Amino acid sequence: MGQEFIQIFSEMGWIAATLLSVGIVFCVIEIFVPGIGFFGVSGAGAIVLGIIFRCVNGVSLYQLIVLLLLIFGIFVLAVLCLIILINLYPQNLFYCYI
Repeated sequence: MGQEFIQIFSEMGWIAATLLSVGIVFCVIEIFVPGIGFFGVSGAGAIVLGIIFRCVNGVSLYQLIVLLLLIFGIFVLAVLCLIILINLYPQNLFYCYI
């Protein structure tokens, strides 16, 4: 299992790696910048395109599932951090939006 997990990232092309990285950064920015959702939509689109570009290079179904679970885990962690921050600092900027 460990070898296949490492293989997901070691054989990734630079386009897919860039799209995934930019997508994750944009989604994190969307959490901290209130607005219409440009960064969130762009980030989600970049992540989807990154996964598609990664799959074009030939990946097994197991590797795709691991990658999707990893991305989902990052989003869950980001949402949990946001919830904790809102509960610790209720008078912050996000309180009126949630």
